[in-house]
Amino acid sequence: MKQVLPYKVLVMPLKQQQDKAAWQWAEQTDPQDITFDHVKTAYRLNLKPCPGGTCRRNCKGNPFCLNGIGERQWFREIDERNWNDIEDPNNDRRNKGMFVGLKNLGATCYVNTFLQLWFQNVSVRQAIYSWTNGIVNDTEGSSTHEWSPGSICEHLQVIFAMLELSVRRFIDPSPLINHLRLDAREQQDAQEFSKLFLSSLEASLSSDKDCKTQSIIQKQFCGQYTYVTTCDTCNGDSKYSSTFYELDLNIKGHKTLEDCITDFLKEEKLEADNQYMCTNCASKQNATRKICMEKIPPVLNLQLLRFVFDKKTWQKKKLNTVIQFPSVLDMGQFMSQPEGTIVYDLSAVLIHRGPTAYSGHYIAHIKDPKGHAWYKFNDEEIEQFKGRNLQLGSEDDPEDGIKQQRGRIPKGYHSTRNAYMLVYTRNDAGASSVNGDPVSAKELLPNQVLDYVEKDNEKFENWVMDLLTMREQNIEKGMKQQQEIKDLYEILKSRNTENLILCEWINLRWLNKWLSDPEKIKPVSNEQFLCQHGKLIPDSTPKLKCVSTVGALKLSEHYNFGPRLNVQEMLCFNCVRIRCHIIRTKKQMVEDEKYFNTRLKSCFDPELTNWVGKQSLRSWKRLALEQLEQEGDDNKSETSSTNDEDDQNLERMLDEQLEEENIRELSLQDTEEKPQEDMSKKVEKESVLRFNEDLLCQHNNLCVDLNVVGKLIPADVWQRLQKYFPACPTFTGDSGTCDHCRLSIYKEQQNIDSNKIRAVEQKTALHDLFNDRKRPLLENGTPVVNVISTIFLQDWRKFIKIPQSENQ
Repeated sequence: MKQVLPYKVLVMPLKQQQDKAAWQWAEQTDPQDITFDHVKTAYRLNLKPCPGGTCRRNCKGNPFCLNGIGERQWFREIDERNWNDIEDPNNDRRNKGMFVGLKNLGATCYVNTFLQLWFQNVSVRQAIYSWTNGIVNDTEGSSTHEWSPGSICEHLQVIFAMLELSVRRFIDPSPLINHLRLDAREQQDAQEFSKLFLSSLEASLSSDKDCKTQSIIQKQFCGQYTYVTTCDTCNGDSKYSSTFYELDLNIKGHKTLEDCITDFLKEEKLEADNQYMCTNCASKQNATRKICMEKIPPVLNLQLLRFVFDKKTWQKKKLNTVIQFPSVLDMGQFMSQPEGTIVYDLSAVLIHRGPTAYSGHYIAHIKDPKGHAWYKFNDEEIEQFKGRNLQLGSEDDPEDGIKQQRGRIPKGYHSTRNAYMLVYTRNDAGASSVNGDPVSAKELLPNQVLDYVEKDNEKFENWVMDLLTMREQNIEKGMKQQQEIKDLYEILKSRNTENLILCEWINLRWLNKWLSDPEKIKPVSNEQFLCQHGKLIPDSTPKLKCVSTVGALKLSEHYNFGPRLNVQEMLCFNCVRIRCHIIRTKKQMVEDEKYFNTRLKSCFDPELTNWVGKQSLRSWKRLALEQLEQEGDDNKSETSSTNDEDDQNLERMLDEQLEEENIRELSLQDTEEKPQEDMSKKVEKESVLRFNEDLLCQHNNLCVDLNVVGKLIPADVWQRLQKYFPACPTFTGDSGTCDHCRLSIYKEQQNIDSNKIRAVEQKTALHDLFNDRKRPLLENGTPVVNVISTIFLQDWRKFIKIPQSENQ
C-alpha cells in the first residue's frame, strides 16, 4: 500500500535565531558556573524532535530533526524502472513484419543505404545466396572450426542473410566495412562507391559456375547506348557502342528528370578546336555527336550529379537544384528505335542531407518489392510510411521543410533538392527478373552461413535472457533495499531524547549521501568534528544529527565510519567554557570600546601617562580575541579538515565576527596619524603583531620615533587594556628610549655630515671632472695622464650629488 507522508508546515526558528538561542545564556553566566543544562543548550540538545513528515526542509539547527534529509524517495511508491539502469533488451528485437537496420559505425551511412537498396532487389539477393565459387556445401556445418566470411560475396551473404533472418532490430556491418578497408570515420563519395562496389561485385560473381549468378549484375543493371558522330561534310556516320550501369545526369539548369535525360541524349556540335577526324574525308571536319539509347536494363539507376567539382575552390560542392521526378517514367520516348511505351516505376530515392559535399547524412526511401509499401531506411531506424505512395515531406529538407521547394508539383511527381540517386524498376515482362517470387534464404544459402546467422540469433537470445534476469534481480534487490532503508530510517529516530546515553551523533552530509545512493556511499571520518580535547566541537552540531544508538550501530555494521560519537560522552565542557568566556569578553569589549572612544577624545595632556602602539590600539579587539582563542590550545593535536566548504571549527569561528569590528578600528586614529596608515597596515600584514610590541625597536627597548609609532593614553584606559593583555610591554610617559638606537642614529648623522663635507671638497677640487670638461688630448708630447673606470666615475658623481652614509 502506498505510504504518504503528511506535511504540516511548522514554524521553526531560523538557524541564526537557533544559534543565538544556543548561547544566549552565556552573557549572564560566569564560565566557572556552567552547568550540564547550559552544555545541553549549547549543543542544542534542549530542542524537541520534529514529527515525521512535518518539515518541508530539514531543520539544520535541530539535531533531532530527521525530516527532509533524502528519506522521502524511499517512502513513496517507486517505479520498478528506477531500480536498474538496464533498458529492456527486447527494444533491440526486430518487430514483426519490419526490415532489419544497419548500424552506423561513424560515417558509414552511405554504405548502409546501398546495402539496403541491393538487398531489396530479389534477383540480386538470391544470386548472392546461390554463390558458391565451386565450394561444396558443408552439410555438417562448422563443427570442426568457427567459420567466418572471407570474400566480398561471403560477406554479402552474411549481411543479406542477417537482414532477412536475424531477430535483431539492426545488425553490425563491421566485418564487411573492414574487408573493404573503408575508414568508418571518413565519409566517402557515395556515387563513386556505388560504381566501384558494383564493379568489384561483378568480378567476384563472374567466377561462379552458375551462369545466372555470373551475369546477375549485367542482367539487372547493364544497359547500352551508342555514340553516333555525323560528319557535316560527307554525312558519314561513325558509331561507337558502350555499356552503362548508371546514367550520370547533369541537373544544373534543369527542373525535371525528363529534362536531365533529354540533355544527356542531346546532339553536341564538334567545331573549332573540337573538330571530328573524319575517316572518309581524311581530315578534321565539323560534325554532330549524339547518344542513342539502344538497350535499357530492368533496374535503371539514375545518378543525379549533385556533387560537382568547383574550379574556383578546387573542391567538390553540392548543388541544391530542385528536381521534379515522376512516380512512373516512360523511357520509350528516349529510345533510338521507338518501341512504344516502356514503363518504369520508381522504386528507390537516395537522399543526402547536409549543406556540403563533405558532410551530412545519407538515408534511403525504398519500396518493398513484395508489399509495395515505402520505407525510410535511416541506419538503425526503419520507418514504414502510411499508404503506398512515396512521402518525402520534410525529410528532403530537414532544416527548412518543403518551404524552399518552390513551384507547383504536377500530379504523379515528386520534388527534391537533396536526392542524388533515383532507381526505377521496369514494369513489364522484365519485372519478373527483378521482383519475382523470392526463394527462401534457407534453401539457397550455404550451411555455414545459416549456422553463422543461427549462432548470432542464439547469442542475441542469450543476451536478452541475461539482461532480463539481471533486471529482475536488480528490481528484487532494489525493493528489498527500499524496505531495509525505510526500517533503518525509523530506527534512527531518537525516541528517548532525555537519555542522551542512548543517542549518537552522525554526519548529516553522510546521511544525505546514504539516502541518495546507498550503493555508492563511501566511508567517512568524524575526526573533523572533534575539538582539541577529543570531544565534539559545539558549533559543529548543525552538521550532525542525533540518532538512536541502535540505529547508528546497524549503520556501522554495513558502512565504515568513525569514531563513534556518543552524545553524552562527547559533550565538551572545556569548549563551552571557552566559548562562554569569549562571548562575555566580546560583550565587555563593546563597552570598553565606547569608553575608549569617549576618553581619548576628551582627555587632557596631564592625564596621558602610558605609551601604546598606534597599530596595537587600532587592532586591540582582534588581538584580544586571538589571544583568548589560543588559551588552552597548547596541547591541541592536529585534526583532519572536512571537505565541506561550510565546515567551521573553533579556530575559524571568530574570523567572521571580526569583519564588522575592523570597521571601528579607524575611529581611534587622530588626524595626524593618517600618513602612517598605509605603513602600519603593511607591517600588520607582514608579521604577527603582539599587543604593544610595535613600540619596541630591534633591541626590545622603547623605539626612538615614539611620536610616529606610539600614542600617549590615560592611565585608566591603559588599565582596561592591560586586563586583556596582562603580559604586554608597559611604558610610562617618562620612559626612556633605547640608548643603542640613539647612539646608532648619532653615528649615522655624523657619517652623513662628514660625507657632505667630503663631497663639497671633492667637487670643488675636481669641478671639471664632475662636469666632464677640459679632458686632456692624447697627442705627441702629452704629459702622463691617469685613467679611471667609467663605473667608478659614475658612482663618484652620484656621491657628489647625494652623499651617502656608507663609505664611497
